[in-house]
Amino acid sequence: MPVRIVHPSDLGAHELDEWSRLQQLDPLLQSPYLCPGFVSIAAAVRPGVVVLIVEERGSPRALLPLQMRGSSAGPVACPLSDYQAVIAARDWPCDMRAILRDAGISVYDFLHHPLDRRIEPFCRTVQAAPIILLERGFDAYVEEARQSATRSNAFGKPHQTLKRIAQVERKYGPVRFTWHDTSPLALDRLFEWKSAQYRRSGTVLSLIDYFAFPWTRMLLERIHAAQAPGFAGVLSTLHIGDNLVAVHMGMRSDTVLHWWFPAYDPAFGKLSPGLMLLSRLSEAAARMGLRQVDLGPGVEPYKQMVANSEQVLAGGFVSCGALPALSRLALYHLDLLANRLPIGRCGAWPGRLIRRIQQARWLAA
Repeated sequence: MPVRIVHPSDLGAHELDEWSRLQQLDPLLQSPYLCPGFVSIAAAVRPGVVVLIVEERGSPRALLPLQMRGSSAGPVACPLSDYQAVIAARDWPCDMRAILRDAGISVYDFLHHPLDRRIEPFCRTVQAAPIILLERGFDAYVEEARQSATRSNAFGKPHQTLKRIAQVERKYGPVRFTWHDTSPLALDRLFEWKSAQYRRSGTVLSLIDYFAFPWTRMLLERIHAAQAPGFAGVLSTLHIGDNLVAVHMGMRSDTVLHWWFPAYDPAFGKLSPGLMLLSRLSEAAARMGLRQVDLGPGVEPYKQMVANSEQVLAGGFVSCGALPALSRLALYHLDLLANRLPIGRCGAWPGRLIRRIQQARWLAA
């Protein structure tokens, strides 16, 4: 089957229609990260964003958005991307290595790919991305959480957060939620709070401040402005009285809202403004007919408090040559060995260091 690589701006109407059709066929492909809108915006602020297209009888059978760095490929807008996938029918068979070789790509690194039989042979790690399923509505979700809660794990559950909101209103004034705040000032406050959070993350292997790189701000600014039916930015805010206390920048497809960059004013931290915003956001998403709020990969405790489902994601690489494979396997086994040594939390440092270096390389590319 013919394989070609095109810039997102060169995709024709037929290719975009087929992309949307394939997404609609499979719930696992309906993340906003996998929408043409996200890929097009990323291509406008980052060099090297392309779409690999596999064709059959002149029609696209599969599309794979990629961020190129030389002959290597990775996730679009890496490391800000929480999902990658081959946009194709689930039963479509393919040889991933042959497709990449035909496209002239030496290696494809994937971080968070829904696990399927096409990618499984190349998988090195598996993790779960927590999800808030809202198919039965917000009230049903809250009731499910209430019934499953115990005295030891009730804190942070949605029914407890709703009680907290009522208590805050009685003590401090109205709690006001905005689904999408069009003001650039709210986005600027998010950048300010999030960068401060990154700086507070520690002195040893601290988190990288994503927003110290101009292109990341440009990406979020353009997504914030994007308001199309199938893809839109969602900048949600929470006020207590006249005070802006929490902001979240995410995005949505027709069916999925992705929880992406939350931040809050530390002065109001004891009131759990982030959980209050997430609760109001989930309620609004259900009211708008969205199927789920995807919380993204990560082990943050608050995600476990609110999630009622999860999506299994795979990480790994597809290599067309020996050298890229050997270098990646060496790093993988170094991380694995360090975690097995009896050195406590220090065993996680090699893996964290490797990931920080990889993130920094993508951010600066």
